[in-house]
Amino acid sequence: MQLVEKELLKAVVDICEQEHLRYYIIGGTLLGAIRHKGYIPWDDDTDIAMPREDYDRFLHVAERYLCAYDGYSLETYRGTEDCLLCISRITDCHVKLRIAESVTGRQDNIWVDIFPLDGMPGGKLMFKFHAFRLLYHRALFAYSRFSQFKHLEREKRHWYEKPLLWLGYHFPIEKFLSPRKCLESLDKAMRRYPCETSPQWINFMSVYKMKEVFSKEVFGNGALYEFEGMQLRGPQDYETYLTQLYGDYMTPPPISERGGHRAEIIETEPGYLDKICAGKQ
Repeated sequence: MQLVEKELLKAVVDICEQEHLRYYIIGGTLLGAIRHKGYIPWDDDTDIAMPREDYDRFLHVAERYLCAYDGYSLETYRGTEDCLLCISRITDCHVKLRIAESVTGRQDNIWVDIFPLDGMPGGKLMFKFHAFRLLYHRALFAYSRFSQFKHLEREKRHWYEKPLLWLGYHFPIEKFLSPRKCLESLDKAMRRYPCETSPQWINFMSVYKMKEVFSKEVFGNGALYEFEGMQLRGPQDYETYLTQLYGDYMTPPPISERGGHRAEIIETEPGYLDKICAGKQ
């Protein structure tokens, strides 16, 4: 999976460099770069983020570039009918995965996630009000798709999430909500404060929600980090970023806490993985 995702990541970075777009490897991908010089050995996904202006530009030009790649495609909720994500993905149709955390045993083409970075206001009152707005719209979107996921399997949750989950299980809220309309409202809320005029940036669609708010100086112009033999751009102040998300980020977690989406490859085009592996060599 990591070898296939590495090729997808190369395509994303190539588009960004040709179009002079800002991008940053983030989350576990950045952690892997710092701690392992590549993928975390037990990780199964790849994350990259772009300031909203660059993100929108990427969505505008990506399909033109992806024509040069066999089987690669861009998935967004605006351009892909069955895509209900407030982020975008570059996928490879040659490799299909089964996602274990889905109630329905969801199947997807293997992907790389691309997250938009949005602005957050500076004043405390404005910040709290906008944070509430974002969390409200994200909760409505989650309720609109409540039956599709095994919500209780994750043990570590914020104090406010457990009563919200209880409501979802005991009341048919999902029946009264349109996932697409909820998604559009969430996307509109996220875009409220432009990155360029905001003192802080947030990757709101990450699993960390409000924990992933940083001064925009943390990202800055970015810095290059070694990742699987490549030089990729990540946040300029990686130490502040990783410490805020992971604490003692250089110490690997216990084996019982190592895991990703719990995805498994269920179908590949004959010979495709051999070709990918040969390319690595």
